Amino acid sequence: MLQILLKMLPKYYNHVRAYDNTLITKKFGVHRITLKGGRKVRFVVMGNMFCTELRIPRKYDLKGSTQGRSTKKQNINENATLKDLDLSYVFHVDKPWRDTLFRGAYP
Repeated sequence: MLQILLKMLPKYYNHVRAYDNTLITKKFGVHRITLKGGRKVRFVVMGNMFCTELRIPRKYDLKGSTQGRSTKKQNINENATLKDLDLSYVFHVDKPWRDTLFRGAYP
């Protein structure tokens, strides 16, 4: 995973600099710690898109895939983050809004 992040870093950096309102999660750092026993663990520190006082009635983690992209029914509650196949809405967005949305979402 680290190699993938490093490969995409230049385009990601340029995108985030150009579009400060981007919908892509901001990544602040990649770190590695060594646990007792010598096992090494890597992790990424990212910004929280949901840091708001507004009530968010539904959250989705959309990846653009169908494989393994539904939430188990027993796990769905008011705090659950739903996945691609759980989304059953059609969005009608005016072209100017759509263009702005896509500019913010795609590097």
